[in-house]
Amino acid sequence: MAQKNFKIGRLLTFLLLSSALGVEAEMNSVPLNNSFKGLPPKLAMVETSETKELKNIGEKALAFLLAKDYSHLDEFANTLRLSKEKLPNGFWKLGSCYSGLVPQRKAPEADWQSRLAALRDWVAAEPKSVSAPTALAYFLKD
Repeated sequence: MAQKNFKIGRLLTFLLLSSALGVEAEMNSVPLNNSFKGLPPKLAMVETSETKELKNIGEKALAFLLAKDYSHLDEFANTLRLSKEKLPNGFWKLGSCYSGLVPQRKAPEADWQSRLAALRDWVAAEPKSVSAPTALAYFLKD
């Protein structure tokens, strides 16, 4: 059995190497012509109306949190929750409210710690809030 697996492994290695060398030979034989000019294409970021709206919702929620304006933050999140509004792509607008409170993944540790403290302050200041512990849980899952 071991000898059979060894032979199969050698055969696969041979096939992979020979096909890779064949591809290289084929690529070297392709003449360059004008159809390759301008490659690779330049990419441009396009911000859709959906993306803008999601970003605006997150920024508004974050502004309320950082200003410690918890009543307006709760009101904003409750409005989104009760409306059950979704974007055409199926994302709930309420999710954007919570995701706006989470720092970017590459943000420094200090940003994460200060945001965690701000969310905990919100939970402590508004013990009857539905949104405050939900936002904290959303943050902690990241």
